[in-house]
Amino acid sequence: LLGLLRVQRARLDVLAGRLEAMSPLGVLERGYVLVRDADGRPVTRAEGARPGAQVTLTFRDGERAARIERPRTGAQGTLDI
Repeated sequence: LLGLLRVQRARLDVLAGRLEAMSPLGVLERGYVLVRDADGRPVTRAEGARPGAQVTLTFRDGERAARIERPRTGAQGTLDI
């Protein structure tokens, strides 16, 4: 019986790890931010964020309101760090 419990516990640990890896909160923990429009829908493309639009930014530790300004010039995929 003890051996069966150990096997089941190990299986549960593996499944919990997989679930955690797929969690949106796990993504936020890695520094990403969820952007949602005024209706609460995710904004997944830059073209979906029109200048003047109000959005909500969800960080790992809370939310902030923001307003989209203008498109940035420069190559896609570059970050000012």
